[in-house]
Amino acid sequence: MKAGSHFTFLTPHGSLDLLGDLDGAPPYAKLKTAAGPPAELEGELVVVASLDHLIAMKEASGRTKDKLMATEYRLLSDELRAPKA
Repeated sequence: MKAGSHFTFLTPHGSLDLLGDLDGAPPYAKLKTAAGPPAELEGELVVVASLDHLIAMKEASGRTKDKLMATEYRLLSDELRAPKA
């Protein structure tokens, strides 16, 4: 992509970041396979990376703010995987 691989769009719901070639991310085909079911967003189906892949990407970025988010995502992941009482 000649214009770059990272884009931010302003939507009625807030900023939407579209990122390509991320450190820590597997190839797109693997990301898509491991993602949850597509979600509808304003009439379009979108695929969202799995929580585990998101954690790996945040860790690989090396930025403090992303490492802090990775910690939050790990807590969420643990909570989602915990046995239900």
